[in-house]
Amino acid sequence: MTAKRQLARLTALSLGFASSVSGQTDWRFSAGPLYRGGMELTIATRDGAAPGGDSPSSPSFEQDDITRYADRRFDDGFVFLDPSTLDYGGDTWYWGYERADQYDPRAGVLTFHRTRTAVSRVPGSDAAPPSIRASEATDGVGLMLRLDRALGGGERTPWTLSAGVSALWGMRLSRSFATPYRAGGAVAYTQRATYTYELLGVVPPPAPYSGTYEGPGPLLPNLPSAVAYDSPLRREIPGATAWRQTRFDIEAELYEFWIGPTLAWRAPPRLSFRLSPRLSGNLLTLAAERRGDTAGDAPLAARETVWKFGAGAQAGVELALSASWTVALEGGYEWVAEEAEVALGPHRVRFAASGATVAEKTAAPMTTASRPPRIRSSRLKIRSARDFRARLFSETAAGCFSRRSSRMIFAFRTASSDLPIASGPERLERRLGALRRTFSPRDIAA
Repeated sequence: MTAKRQLARLTALSLGFASSVSGQTDWRFSAGPLYRGGMELTIATRDGAAPGGDSPSSPSFEQDDITRYADRRFDDGFVFLDPSTLDYGGDTWYWGYERADQYDPRAGVLTFHRTRTAVSRVPGSDAAPPSIRASEATDGVGLMLRLDRALGGGERTPWTLSAGVSALWGMRLSRSFATPYRAGGAVAYTQRATYTYELLGVVPPPAPYSGTYEGPGPLLPNLPSAVAYDSPLRREIPGATAWRQTRFDIEAELYEFWIGPTLAWRAPPRLSFRLSPRLSGNLLTLAAERRGDTAGDAPLAARETVWKFGAGAQAGVELALSASWTVALEGGYEWVAEEAEVALGPHRVRFAASGATVAEKTAAPMTTASRPPRIRSSRLKIRSARDFRARLFSETAAGCFSRRSSRMIFAFRTASSDLPIASGPERLERRLGALRRTFSPRDIAA
């Protein structure tokens, strides 16, 4: 076998079986920008929420003490004290009535009526606005940090355990709504009371009649024998109707902590394809504020931070730039089990963090691969096949070649013993340089 064929066989076998890198580490750290789209911020009226504003209840009217002597004025007459009422049995001639139907001759009674009104002011209230609902897709940008630990697999299909943390910011939503507004209204409550006076055989003068303080005149008891109250009647006094603006400002943040395996398939010379399923814990922060443009509509603000479970998967392609550095582009989908929610009066704001992600990362080993050691024997000139063989094994022992490659070189030892000196020192030096470049740790890793 000629020396040319032997060297060609050695080169081909070495290229096919070169595998490991001297000084490489099993840990790898990567970082890069992250984008997630398809998340959602929602503003809606809560189910069963009542419109805002005041709704005054029926007032309690004070009842008259009919056992107390007093001046009583009615809508259809009066019964006052005269100068001698308190001294002579409580009767008075200082009274009067307006209509004939107030007198009941069969019962021998005279009735009077009094109407009282109470008004409750309503500064402003919503006039049953329609249900508010707005939903908008939002996206966020942030940073991803990742740590990989090589665990096993073949040279072409390695697998690792991966863990990382991601942070996303910039999820915002601002929206204004116009709702009908009733300002300056009031609610009036009216109650009617009926007073009954016994005449005790006295026939009243025809209506209308009005006695005097000095008298004299027919006598009527100053104290009524009974009083009856009707149920209050409610009457709304509408105010001016206008439209008011209500503005919502929302901001959300997401912090994700995940762990899972990463499966890879290497496509020589520099590409590898990766798949990474994962489980995650998600810290969601949601802050919202509601402001109105009408007097008395105080701003409302709320903030909530919750922890939610999640899962996802990423797939991507990685390109080796050198023995130490790689760059990768990944895409996938992250699912978060539940939403974050805050309440602002009759409204609620929700944040759904599930969405599609795209990440770019640059990776490097935790410790840089060591440089090939300096070979003292490289100073030796190659003048014969024996020199070539000595240089070859000297550089193998010094770490220029991998262990697997050194086994291939060992098998080539006997065949290389017949290298002719006539090949020339310069040509042998070039061959050895080609072998050194082929089996060097830096080139094998790339």
